[in-house]
Amino acid sequence: MATDCVPHQVRLHHSEMPEEPSWMGIHEPRAQPKRAVVGARPRSAVEMAAQGQRCPLKGDPMSDAPSGWRYDPTLWAPLIDMYLAPWAAGNLSATVLDMAYWPQMYGTTRAHALPGVHAAVKDGYLFVRSQNDYRLELFLDMMKTVSGLVRLPNAEFVACLYDHAKVDRQTPLPVFVHYSDVAHRDVPIPAPWSWDETQHAFPQPWVKVRAGCATPWSQRDSVLYFRGGCNGPTRGWRGPLWKFYPRKRANQLSAAHTGQIDAGVYDHCDSPKLSKIEWGWDAAMEREMSARAPKKPIDKFAANCAHKHLLHIDGNAASSRLASELHVGSTIFKQDSFSNEYFYPLLRPYVHYVPVAASLHDVPEKLAWAKAHPQQAEAIANAGKQFAREHLHVTAVACYWWQLLTAFAELQNFEPRTHQELGFRQIS
Repeated sequence: MATDCVPHQVRLHHSEMPEEPSWMGIHEPRAQPKRAVVGARPRSAVEMAAQGQRCPLKGDPMSDAPSGWRYDPTLWAPLIDMYLAPWAAGNLSATVLDMAYWPQMYGTTRAHALPGVHAAVKDGYLFVRSQNDYRLELFLDMMKTVSGLVRLPNAEFVACLYDHAKVDRQTPLPVFVHYSDVAHRDVPIPAPWSWDETQHAFPQPWVKVRAGCATPWSQRDSVLYFRGGCNGPTRGWRGPLWKFYPRKRANQLSAAHTGQIDAGVYDHCDSPKLSKIEWGWDAAMEREMSARAPKKPIDKFAANCAHKHLLHIDGNAASSRLASELHVGSTIFKQDSFSNEYFYPLLRPYVHYVPVAASLHDVPEKLAWAKAHPQQAEAIANAGKQFAREHLHVTAVACYWWQLLTAFAELQNFEPRTHQELGFRQIS
């Protein structure tokens, strides 16, 4: 006699099994979901700007803004939509933000350089938890100043304060950084490194010298000028590679074009000596540099004000000095770069700067062009300075933060968390 076999499923459970996952946060207490609107979809930054969006200043713009200045959301909206494009469909959960902050999501390469800040804005108050203190005080001072200038929306975000972009292009983790590039997914923000925490202002070092940079362009000398430290690709200047490192190529250009170019690093940029071979490399490099590309004396940033022409070269990533150099009112010769700050896409070659090759091989040719066309070179200097006066000051930075967080909040399906149990502490 046949007997029907009835399958049974057995679920094993004991205290060591993981808890049921929640998209409202990896750990309790969970986030509260936003009240859903049936059929609604997230509005883009462009759509919100077209609806008459205005930066909600709490008072008048700071004194560093031009007279009659007003933030233009329609200018920045396409950039913000581009930066947030991976999450444009919305429904961004609290767990996604927790994953972006979670160390286990990142590999062993530069494992120390984690996204160190998880911030929440709730009803005008700023809350932060952190897992390292690298540049943290600069970031906190910037955010406190920003929240004092504008009414920020309720939102959560995660930020990495190290120089290099963190999230590869294929991984849709939303992490805010100050330098982004085409190989990475990170969302660019104003650089904490460009923030002056004593004057609560942007950008530094310009804010320290602006009163002393009044010499008109026509009265400045025509030497192409640059000073920089040993920033660049990790160990990219070691041994025989030194001559290919752009900042040291500037030293070579100076030696080859005396009286025309005064540019380079002010150190040999030795690296940690891990073996006898490396000792030998650096010793040979120092001998070669001394003979062919002598290091330059250290100058204060104010020295830029004496020159019509400034050479801008990348550091570890994009160099945060560009915002300050544009304010100087000199003609910027900007190296082609793989790395960008948040405002770079608005800059136009031969409008705001003179483009030069990443290798700097065409610098003498471009300098000769500028000297042969002084009216065009001065117009480029003036356009760069006008861009900086309009867009690169503390109130403009505050409004950019407001617009970015407003667009980011539109994509989130939860209310920001501020719980002490999760490690958040109130900052402002």
